[in-house]
Amino acid sequence: MSLKNKILSFTQLGRTFNRMIAELKETTVSRNYLNSVINSMVDTVVVIDRELKITDINKSTGELLGYGREELIGKHFNVLCSDHGMCERNLKLLITEGAVSNIDTFYRARAGGEIPVVLSASTIRSRNNNANMLVIVAKDNTTYVKANEKMQEERDKQIHSENRLKQKQQELIAKH
Repeated sequence: MSLKNKILSFTQLGRTFNRMIAELKETTVSRNYLNSVINSMVDTVVVIDRELKITDINKSTGELLGYGREELIGKHFNVLCSDHGMCERNLKLLITEGAVSNIDTFYRARAGGEIPVVLSASTIRSRNNNANMLVIVAKDNTTYVKANEKMQEERDKQIHSENRLKQKQQELIAKH
């Protein structure tokens, strides 16, 4: 091989290497950007694999449920499910339908309490259209549930007061 051919080969190798570095930087920047977006979300994000093992969570998930990231990675998703039967049905629906949204359910916190959430999820499919991963986004619904409970208590009090008033009216009518 002549010196000129060697130089051309090294030049070509250098260009290829530089292109690979640029692509790697772009991929790394994209991955860092995506991680930044996911971790800045207020809602919980849980990614699970085909075996329903947790592969990733965002910061909000750990904060809401009281877990560290490392405590959940590799665990079966049902560790977060308050009602395992409902959880399994929702996951099967998700796998067959490809997406579910606005499901009222409960997550189980590390301390054991139930946290009401509104859950939406979708599948990440491979090139051959197999469901490889599931992405689950859930919004803490505690404030809404408590407000509804308070409204129901107020309605019950009002109904009770109205019933007492009707009873008093009937007693007064019966006396006269």
